[in-house]
Amino acid sequence: MLITKKLEKELRGSEAIVLLDDGKDSNGQPRLVLRQVQGTWGDCDRFKGGVCFAPLSDGSDHIRYESVLGYNTGRRASVQALLLLEGTYRTNLKRIGEEWGPFLQSTTEMLLNAKPLVNLQLTVKALTTPRYWYCDNWAGHRHDFVSLRDAKVYAKHETGMSVAIHACGTGDLICFAPASGYCPP
Repeated sequence: MLITKKLEKELRGSEAIVLLDDGKDSNGQPRLVLRQVQGTWGDCDRFKGGVCFAPLSDGSDHIRYESVLGYNTGRRASVQALLLLEGTYRTNLKRIGEEWGPFLQSTTEMLLNAKPLVNLQLTVKALTTPRYWYCDNWAGHRHDFVSLRDAKVYAKHETGMSVAIHACGTGDLICFAPASGYCPP
């Protein structure tokens, strides 16, 4: 999950709900759970900070921001991190005969229904319909994004000098976003 100082403050102050991976159930299906944020820890960095919550099945009661799959503060919500893990979850779901689309929709509905919404524009469709995409410079995998801001921020972690971001519906080039600048030998 991408984190900003404003979002960190909202997570702390609004008793936000976060979507977390709690391993697999007895059928091998991914078990996603909701937890209310009880506090935040560390820096405002997805690798050096995180959220605290009621314990998961393995006993852990805190997790780094990078492992949070979604959140709902009432004013803002996102499942972008879950969207980026589509390939991982899709293979597990196929094994048990479930499809990605209905799984994503039901998970997003569960997240939105867990906390009363102040922003009525937050809908399942608004949170799960990709509007932008880019292919990473290393393996050529396509990554879909709901917002242009998220696409630009995630592009900063890609190899190379820049990433071309396209519109999902038309494939038109929207912009070039700066990448990490790292070019492997």
